[in-house]
Amino acid sequence: MRRPKYSVSQQIESLKSHGVTFNLYTEADAQEFLTSRTYFFKLKAFENNFERDNGRYRGLDFAYLADLSTIDCHLRTLLSYLCLNLEHALKVRFNQLIMEDANEDGYNIVHNFDETGEFSFHGDYANSRYHHSNYTEGLLNKYFEDPSIWNLWEVIDFSTLCKLYKAYLNQRSYKDNATNLFQSIRIMRNASSHNNCLMIGIEKQIKPTLYVKNCVKELNHGENPKQLFDAFRTYPLTHDFAATICGFLILVDSPGVRNTVSSTRTLRIPPRRVFFSLKTIDIPPFCSDRPLCVEVRRSAPQYTV
Repeated sequence: MRRPKYSVSQQIESLKSHGVTFNLYTEADAQEFLTSRTYFFKLKAFENNFERDNGRYRGLDFAYLADLSTIDCHLRTLLSYLCLNLEHALKVRFNQLIMEDANEDGYNIVHNFDETGEFSFHGDYANSRYHHSNYTEGLLNKYFEDPSIWNLWEVIDFSTLCKLYKAYLNQRSYKDNATNLFQSIRIMRNASSHNNCLMIGIEKQIKPTLYVKNCVKELNHGENPKQLFDAFRTYPLTHDFAATICGFLILVDSPGVRNTVSSTRTLRIPPRRVFFSLKTIDIPPFCSDRPLCVEVRRSAPQYTV
């Protein structure tokens, strides 16, 4: 069923009809927020965090929705930074393995992975998997009749990069436990890059990745954080966010990149409002002298921290 288009004034009336109050955030400020900061449909997603009574929200002020919207924006920005640097760090680790492999010339791995030539390019965008871009056109035209791994990972998506990396590990009988985190990292990367709302109260029973729990336990000085582990089973965002942080610690060695995250480890909403209990998101410290103890091992049993 189609819904009518509401003016901003009508949007505010709709919120009020569902029990949203404007005691801590004036209607005039709300109009400005819905006009120049965000839009109605995106803001409404955060209503899911609050309880209803006979179809009306209890104790929900517009200010809380505005705060959650701001926190969610900061969280997506942090995740984008983590995931972009994770992707680069994975390529660096991948490159180290290939450079140390006397039996790999950078082309064999692509041929084994792409037996049908799907990732080759012969100048015709209409019959290839690629879209025209000024930033990849020269690369495709020069190298992609027969691309090497160094060419290919510049244009493939993160999911394909992960598959390619795991395929190489399997061929060489290597194990890298960082691969256990790839699914959650991919989910967080896609959600943040597509600007999806994250903190929208999704509850879903999942089976937490054992490796994520092991990593978090090490970060917690060997103690099991029971409350957090319980949240892993119920809130996918908690699990996937923790996996992304662990992946960052494991893969990213650059002191500059790690220190940048460390300097922004607490996300704060504007200090002019002090009424919402969810004021900060504390990020575990990124100040250890080394990443978590994870390495690529040849012909070794599954390694856990």
